[in-house]
Amino acid sequence: MVGLDAHLDMAIQPGDNWHAHLKEQIQKRDYFILLLGNETLTSEVVCKEILWALEAGATIIPIWHNGFQYKGQPNLDPRIDEVLRNTHTIRVTDESALGYETALIELLNFFGVTP
Repeated sequence: MVGLDAHLDMAIQPGDNWHAHLKEQIQKRDYFILLLGNETLTSEVVCKEILWALEAGATIIPIWHNGFQYKGQPNLDPRIDEVLRNTHTIRVTDESALGYETALIELLNFFGVTP
């Protein structure tokens, strides 16, 4: 089984500088799992997180859910646009427990984990 060193942004402690903390944690990782819904890319913070991951050379693993489909987006940084256009995605095709379980299994299989 692969040892994964994951960080969830929900682990930020009260009083931490969340901006510096997120940047440091993202840039220490080899992979950045990006859960994309219809409004995700409207978040300035999410776009910064993607850029930090790209700057660190992390592999971006997009997961599309809630009907999201990337068709380009005006005013999006060209580096983010390029990675979203050219990176194979994991797709939640059915908004159900089974649909998310299937996507999670695909993600775990990528890391060599068989549930």
